[in-house]
Amino acid sequence: MSPALDENALPALLGRDPVRLCRVYRLYLDTCAKSMAKLEAVVSRGELVAIKASAHTLKSSSYMVGAIALGDLCASMEDAADCGDVKRMEALLPSLLESADAALKWVREQIGRIEESSSSAS
Repeated sequence: MSPALDENALPALLGRDPVRLCRVYRLYLDTCAKSMAKLEAVVSRGELVAIKASAHTLKSSSYMVGAIALGDLCASMEDAADCGDVKRMEALLPSLLESADAALKWVREQIGRIEESSSSAS
């Protein structure tokens, strides 16, 4: 079983440059919130193509920053959209929202830790 959050995921891709890491984490904060709002809307309307696209985009960016649990839930949502399983998508949505909230909180904490360690190193 993979961890829900992996603090080494993004540094493994980008290196340990604090400016770069914080920039990508901040971009994720913005895009995750927007993606979740869109996903919630398209699930409520049953728009399968839009659900799949939104879930896929959020899955990729979540895995990149280390929000593994959210990425896994997005993969499940994407699969449900592929199958046209509206009930499963509706059932997944509350877990997705909860996981997104946890991921956003964690990313904010990551930014805080990076900024704190950068300022204390100066």
